[in-house]
Amino acid sequence: SCAYYIAQALHDQDNPCGLAGTLGHGLYGEVLEQAGLTTADLLTLRRWLADVRDKGAHCAVMEVSSHALDQQRVQGLPFAVAVLTNLGRDHLDYHPDLAHYAATKKRLFTDYNAQHCVLNLDDAFGQQLAGELGERVIAYSCEPAKMNLSSYSGSRYVWANCITLDTDGQHIELQSSWGQGQLSSRLLGRFNTSNLLAALATLLALGMPWQRALQRLARVSNAPGRMERLGGQSGQPLVVVDYAHTPQALEHALTALREHTNPQGSSRVWCVFGCGGERDPGKRPLMGAVAERLADHVIITNDNPRNEDPAQIITHIQAGIQVPQDCQILQDRAQAIRAALAQAQANDIVLVAGKGHEDYQVIGSQRMSFDDRVVIRDYLREQAA
Repeated sequence: SCAYYIAQALHDQDNPCGLAGTLGHGLYGEVLEQAGLTTADLLTLRRWLADVRDKGAHCAVMEVSSHALDQQRVQGLPFAVAVLTNLGRDHLDYHPDLAHYAATKKRLFTDYNAQHCVLNLDDAFGQQLAGELGERVIAYSCEPAKMNLSSYSGSRYVWANCITLDTDGQHIELQSSWGQGQLSSRLLGRFNTSNLLAALATLLALGMPWQRALQRLARVSNAPGRMERLGGQSGQPLVVVDYAHTPQALEHALTALREHTNPQGSSRVWCVFGCGGERDPGKRPLMGAVAERLADHVIITNDNPRNEDPAQIITHIQAGIQVPQDCQILQDRAQAIRAALAQAQANDIVLVAGKGHEDYQVIGSQRMSFDDRVVIRDYLREQAA
């Protein structure tokens, strides 16, 4: 999401911006070419950079995966700005442990001579890096009052002093080394507040004036499948599709949606999710625990089971749930989504998590056409008819 917001804010008709990451690669605003990897191999990346340059791009925004850093896929590429959003539990099917994952991520900030390092001080790893990287750092925080500011000796920062969340989005009161201001956004979730701060710090690092940066970020929309809003009108529940596929991401999404519900307590939060097969099995019970703790109603379903037994994956998820009989089990993902929408009331919020923008589902060796958003739109259209 953060890369998508930065690319949106940098892009205009006369100065297009390149974008590469989980959503694909190309010019922002065009249909992105799917590469199969968050960060492609070095040759593909260089061809892509040359292509967007030839199309008039003045800059490019790239998600850099830990796999790419470990395999030196971005070796030799110059970065003007490197951004850390957080360090969560992810890709432990590849990295032997979190320490290796952290050390690999750190390379983006130490090995590539980035002129500016934008770091999240609400994240312990971000605080650690801020203490090591010196004057290249621009720090950002959604909770500066809770942070030990003496631990950050840098001169450049962006703080959110007050955040107000409602069903329309969020309103942020900002303080920074560039000045003070306000930012209103339709984006959902306090973690998107953090993403907006990271994007703002990046725009400022690149020399964009303060007020222009605020104006551009006020207009950004969610990345496809990232807290994407559907429904929510004409007596229908608000449905949110998100790529959350780790315990931390699922917790962020559910916490965010809880903060956007009716403060009188009449709104319920539903969660439809599963876990991918042939990926880190250790996160499955953790995600089950998160869903049970933060959602009022949970439906466990298939994600991309691949060649694993879907029932076994669900059993792993249930191991983290204290009262598993309170959760519905519907392996068919479309059926699970429709069941949640059928039971949800008009003022409820339904989170469909795990697949986000994906337009396929992998079951066994078959890759089939499937899109959470299509299932949701079809159901809502049927009910409105």
